[in-house]
Amino acid sequence: MLRPRLEAEPTLLAVYEHFEKPLIRVLARMERRGIATDTAALATLSGDLAAHAALLLADVRELAGEPSLNVGSRKQLRARSCTTSSTCPAPR
Repeated sequence: MLRPRLEAEPTLLAVYEHFEKPLIRVLARMERRGIATDTAALATLSGDLAAHAALLLADVRELAGEPSLNVGSRKQLRARSCTTSSTCPAPR
């Protein structure tokens, strides 16, 4: 079932054959044996990324001149871009 779909897309077939298929055994072995994670390092990384994301959000809001801008809202972003641009995308 998968093979005909992959053969219809040569690029996908190449990715499957060269990357995904060889990893099947490795991933199965990892599932059987388990893996160790450095939870302290992950917690530190999580905190660092959250702090960086907060700085980027503050920069976006400052540049937009909208302290309460919800960057996760396509509607707000579209409305904001339409006030600063001569072309507005048609609403979907």
